[in-house]
Amino acid sequence: MWKSRLRSFYILSALIAGLFISCSRPGDIANQSGLPGTAQLMQLTGPWALYENQLCAKVECTGDPRENAPLLLTEVNPPRYGTYVMHLELPDDWKNRSLALQLYDVGTAYSLYVDGVDLGGKGQEATESGAEIPDSIPAIYQFWSGETLTIEVRFSNFSHPRGGLRKAPLLGPASMVLNFRERSILRNVLSLGVILGMAFYHFGLFLNRRSDRASLLFGLVCLSWSIRMLFTDEVMVRTIWPLGYGLQTSIEYISFILAGPLFVAFLSATFPVKGSQWL
Repeated sequence: MWKSRLRSFYILSALIAGLFISCSRPGDIANQSGLPGTAQLMQLTGPWALYENQLCAKVECTGDPRENAPLLLTEVNPPRYGTYVMHLELPDDWKNRSLALQLYDVGTAYSLYVDGVDLGGKGQEATESGAEIPDSIPAIYQFWSGETLTIEVRFSNFSHPRGGLRKAPLLGPASMVLNFRERSILRNVLSLGVILGMAFYHFGLFLNRRSDRASLLFGLVCLSWSIRMLFTDEVMVRTIWPLGYGLQTSIEYISFILAGPLFVAFLSATFPVKGSQWL
């Protein structure tokens, strides 16, 4: 029996790894001297300039910005609000055409401006906690490009220990960005289906043989992880169920915390050793 459960675990790991390893990744602008000369998606990892404690247009910001600012602000006392700015010289292939910018998890509210035009945002950024409306969900913004590109992300974070651009934005031709997101959602759905299938399969094993505690525990591990997948990355749960930021974040972290002890308990039930009965 334990060999069958171990085989299931190996199959699950291999399927998930295969789904992600087989996917092509966009380029990283930090590893190149500039944008590519041909159509290619690029992760805007930097350099970003950060005007701390200012929600402003680039021409209105005062003082010297923080050059080469990190995307994720993890210092002891990070700025609670500010403006990220990046200026790009576009290659010929990207001039005067429809481009798109995908923003992922920005902590915890933001507005996006491209060449001074407000393209929208998530939540409501503010200079004080009482005025902020937090939100966290990926979004794609399309626009018509010119010769150059100036990107401004005005953010605030009074609802989470870590703020800023938690993941590098993705820039490229609009059709390619939309296609990349569709493939990302498909990968997530396939992974979710595999993990949920494993969960219900092991629940069935447990119902057929109530003494098989390891099957129940492994099913709970899969269920916990599948719940977390609904609340991370593309946040698929938001397409069918509107949630507040607090509830969304709580479920995300609780499902992650539960998966660890459940997996340890599963290993203990599968490979019992002296002193492990308390798990």
